[in-house]
Amino acid sequence: MSWLLSSSSESILVGTVGLESSKVIWEALNIAFASQNGAKVMQHKLQLQTLKKGNMPMSEYLNKIKSLCDLLTSVGHGIDESDQVLHVLSGLGAEYNHVIVSVTSRLEPCSLREAHAILLSYENRLELSDGISTAGEIFSVNLTTQGPSSTFRRGGGNQNHRGRGFYANQFQGNRGRGA
Repeated sequence: MSWLLSSSSESILVGTVGLESSKVIWEALNIAFASQNGAKVMQHKLQLQTLKKGNMPMSEYLNKIKSLCDLLTSVGHGIDESDQVLHVLSGLGAEYNHVIVSVTSRLEPCSLREAHAILLSYENRLELSDGISTAGEIFSVNLTTQGPSSTFRRGGGNQNHRGRGFYANQFQGNRGRGA
């Protein structure tokens, strides 16, 4: 009993005042910490169930899921691998529907490691296609807004129209070419 009392902090001692045996003190501490542990379990499970990828990079999202699963494991409530995969997939947006269908419709369950690799690869593909469409949109905007006075230059263009830009050289027809 003296060891339990001497090794406890003041905040813990408050809950043990008046208790008469080490067994009773131990049970009181067990109940106090079990309720705190239960609250932590519920908090971590709720965070895991409600976590959404949103605008987070995939690697950050996957790390958050892993951290929450690790926290649950540390308090005695581990999440099995197939449930971890489902938690990962449930937090993804509609742009990942193709991957979700692919992973969930397999005959053999997808491992967590495979799911991570597939999702990271798919995110890279999305970023590449977004980059291509964004570059295409920028190029399209430049083509429509800059017109003949464009700052684009065509290497070795017609000397008579130097400085008038790419469009002047490109669409001038036979004018000024001595034809």
